[in-house]
Amino acid sequence: MPTIHYTFCDGTKTEAEVNDEFYTEYMNLIQLEKRNHWRETRRHNSLDVLIEKGIEVPSKDPDPLLSLLQKENNKSLEKIFSKLSADQRELLETIYIDGISMAEIARQQGLAHSTVKTKVGRIINKLNALL
Repeated sequence: MPTIHYTFCDGTKTEAEVNDEFYTEYMNLIQLEKRNHWRETRRHNSLDVLIEKGIEVPSKDPDPLLSLLQKENNKSLEKIFSKLSADQRELLETIYIDGISMAEIARQQGLAHSTVKTKVGRIINKLNALL
């Protein structure tokens, strides 16, 4: 007669002699359990295992403190930029957002390159003073 070895949750072990039919069903259940466990976990890596291996998993969630600081900075920048004239804001947007060079702006407006450069310098000085 075949013998089944069983370990209880408290760690004690026991052996039981069973008939062939029961042993076959028991072994089928054990194999089924192993296959199900493998199927469930074959593509999964535990975060604990990754951390133990020294692999950092970046979070897709934004850092709440960083988000708050960015909002505060954006409010401050909006407040500062609101103190610029519309022409000054447009000039900065054209250069820094649209990526048009000062020389090109000077050509478009029929001004000297140095004039546009001086205007931008004054705007930046004004922004520095407001900061």
